[in-house]
Amino acid sequence: MSTGLVAAAAVGALVLPSALGGDRAFATWTATPTGMSAGERADAAASCRDHQRSAGREDRDQLSKATTAIAERRGVWTLVVLADQNGFSALCITDDSRHLFRSFIGSVGTTPAADRPGPRALTATSLGTGSVSDHDVSVAAGFAGADVTAVTYTSPTRGKVKATVNGGQFALWLPGSELMNANRAGTPVQVTYRDGTTSTVTLRL
Repeated sequence: MSTGLVAAAAVGALVLPSALGGDRAFATWTATPTGMSAGERADAAASCRDHQRSAGREDRDQLSKATTAIAERRGVWTLVVLADQNGFSALCITDDSRHLFRSFIGSVGTTPAADRPGPRALTATSLGTGSVSDHDVSVAAGFAGADVTAVTYTSPTRGKVKATVNGGQFALWLPGSELMNANRAGTPVQVTYRDGTTSTVTLRL
């Protein structure tokens, strides 16, 4: 398991294959993600599958069949979550400014049914910080219950960071290392439910 961004044991090892882009790419990051066109979603999903091609045989089979649960853009960066109905998920965060030399971090694997959340709960599968070539990325992602409509992390340095919630998944990320110890200490997020109520949930692995 990587000492950077921590993925839950059920989800497998984090992939850190190459250096992240420079500070200029990070300067484009936004706390609120934007959507992607159908063509952009398809390209991002294909790129994620390609990035994760080194996954084990079982994961590769699931990866080929998984659909795009989340595809978001924050500046020149894209985040994709591929998932299926059996607890498999693959996460990729990619610096698209590098074109043919795209850099990414991610995780891949399957979460057992017993560890997946109830309707008003979250289950983190990737939580922590990945550090590559002197650049840190903090990530919180995983499964969202059917009644969860929004997740927000309040960063002490960057304010409110909104997650994308879709397809039974949630995901957010931000530059920096402030989630370095979140897998052990936990990190609070604000959750909004389908009935309009809210609560604070502490994410842990």
